[in-house]
Amino acid sequence: MNISTPYIIIQQFLAWCDIFLIVLGIIGNSLIIIVSLKQKIREFTKFLIMTEAIWDFFDIIIEGVRYFLLSFYEIEIRNLNLTTCKLYTFLLNYFSDVSVWGLMVLSTERYLLLKYPTNFTLRNLTKKHAVIFTVLLLLLSFVKNFVQLLSVLNETRMLCTIYSEKGQKINSYVDFVLNILVPFIWVAIFTLGSIMLIRTQNGKLSKTVLNCNLKDPSRHVLRMIFIISIYRFTSSIPLTALQIMVNTGYLYQKDINIPLIILMHNISTMLLLSNNSIKFYLFYHVSPFYQITISELMRSNCKKIKTFIPSFN
Repeated sequence: MNISTPYIIIQQFLAWCDIFLIVLGIIGNSLIIIVSLKQKIREFTKFLIMTEAIWDFFDIIIEGVRYFLLSFYEIEIRNLNLTTCKLYTFLLNYFSDVSVWGLMVLSTERYLLLKYPTNFTLRNLTKKHAVIFTVLLLLLSFVKNFVQLLSVLNETRMLCTIYSEKGQKINSYVDFVLNILVPFIWVAIFTLGSIMLIRTQNGKLSKTVLNCNLKDPSRHVLRMIFIISIYRFTSSIPLTALQIMVNTGYLYQKDINIPLIILMHNISTMLLLSNNSIKFYLFYHVSPFYQITISELMRSNCKKIKTFIPSFN
């Protein structure tokens, strides 16, 4: 395969973008945890947001290492041996599913609280209940992705597949439905339903009460859930379209430029990686509480630095 210099330069640029996204994601998800600890919202909601940041952190490391090695050294860790073949696909899908399903739980909780504000059970959900939900999501994700541990390595084509290429094709469609399509529709329906309920309630509130209510950090959770759901869906479209073309055999029936397909795949996977990396920055954009908290943290740290560096005084 004849590889041109521009192609190599672009691949190296994408590799550096992967490194940037990994660093961005580590910082961003750490800040989500820090801000959540300071946020005055229900412990149930707080715990789910923090654990979601942890699952994203794991996904960032797994995806980032793979794309970096693939772009810089042309090493595909999925296909190194049977062990990496199984572990990579299982762990990546495992943490990704738990993270996105957590968003579904959060959007449902927000809607039900607005729909049934006096319900005793809903009003008294605690951190203990959040732990139970998280354990259930972990178990469901394990059941869904257990098939990944049965993967085989096709040494002829150096491909990691589930039983066969047909099995891999079916699994990719199932992943798209359960990990991307259904969560997006679910979150969109419950979030839009919550927004409609909020507008209905706002019409019944006095101006003073309404102004106080708008400052409630828990209201910003809705915006956070909705914006990340939209971004996740849109950022997954290129890779999904490419996988469909591969699974249907479309690419093998055409005179396709292989380096170009590899480049398209790397760009698509980088977009998907960005979903886990820039979540905090999307939260910061839509949530005034995040903006205020980060500003306070920066001022606090600047004061601490000044106390340790006399030359600043």
